[in-house]
Amino acid sequence: MNAPSQWHVSVSKTMLEAGFEVLQTDSCAWRLVDRSGSKPVVIGLACAHVDDFLFAGESSHPTYQRAVQHVYDAYQWSNWEADTYMHCEYCAQIQPIMFDRNRSDKESVTPEEHQQLRAVLGAAQWRVYQSGPIHGARLSMLQSQLVSPTIQTLKETNKLVREMYAQRHVGLRYEPVEHEDPLDTVFVAWTDAAMGNRKGFASSGGYFIGACDPRILDGTASKVCPISWNSGRPPRVARSSLSAEVQAFSIAKEELMMVRMEWLEMCGETVPIHNPVSVLPLVKGVLVTDARSLFDVIQKGPGMAVV
Repeated sequence: MNAPSQWHVSVSKTMLEAGFEVLQTDSCAWRLVDRSGSKPVVIGLACAHVDDFLFAGESSHPTYQRAVQHVYDAYQWSNWEADTYMHCEYCAQIQPIMFDRNRSDKESVTPEEHQQLRAVLGAAQWRVYQSGPIHGARLSMLQSQLVSPTIQTLKETNKLVREMYAQRHVGLRYEPVEHEDPLDTVFVAWTDAAMGNRKGFASSGGYFIGACDPRILDGTASKVCPISWNSGRPPRVARSSLSAEVQAFSIAKEELMMVRMEWLEMCGETVPIHNPVSVLPLVKGVLVTDARSLFDVIQKGPGMAVV
């Protein structure tokens, strides 16, 4: 039971010994700073997800080379890959749920089928969270039926499995956002919501956050690098479409703030955890909504469209 915690402690110790600094905004992300000059410069970044690591940095810098080598020597690894590589063929391994298709759509599922359903949706969630935001809304709708699933739920889940397999090669594309100062990067959060579109008349809300060129603020077409996304049921019952939109907007605003704080740290800035608002203006964030009523309410109050 203590293995994940002990592994994190070991990794944290190794990264610190290698010279990396842990980010205050994310204990599983680190930066490597060259402090030999007149101004500290970030020369490397690293992040970990369980036993998967990603490193990025100035590969020719001796400090970065020593730091990465220290981490490499600390554990036994499989082959390290660089530049272009296949992360995994995950979607091909998700198997559909087996059940009698002659049963009524409204019939409740058996305990064994319920267990299969949980396993399949759990596997689908990994794909959605890692690289498949296109499946996020459908997955969320199915997860909301886990309390009392029916045969119809199983059919819809198998349809999702087929779609994920058919689109298994559809991934996320990241291209350089071309500007000199990384702090000029603009993070844009698009939000949307739908009222009463779930069973029991529950609502849905979601957001998509991307890193963009600052020219997007002038209306210029910009590349968008996916950063964070989510689709789910709002925490409170929505009695109107505006209520659902406000909740989705609020959740996106919090995530946008977190993204900007972590980006500041990755760029070498110090983020005072007890007063992050003092440095947030260094990185622009924009919230976008298609709800005119929400936009009008915000415009009449304190300006929140650009924060």
